[in-house]
Amino acid sequence: NDRFINWFNKKYPDKNWDWCAISANENIGLHDIMTNMDLPWDWDEISYNPNIDWEDFIANPNLPYKTENDKKYGVHSVA
Repeated sequence: NDRFINWFNKKYPDKNWDWCAISANENIGLHDIMTNMDLPWDWDEISYNPNIDWEDFIANPNLPYKTENDKKYGVHSVA
């Protein structure tokens, strides 16, 4: 997946990619995201990604996950 992500991002850098759908896509895993942190991942949508589970959240608490409560109350609920 890393090679594909890099390929399409370099080949079509000016395209308006749907990063919400890409972030939630079942073909994307946390490894893909972490090795391509320069891409505009939609951190809200990542929580819908079936390849990312609580173990990933717990093991990586410093990633910029956001929840509705984070936005509403200004707190980070994954800790």
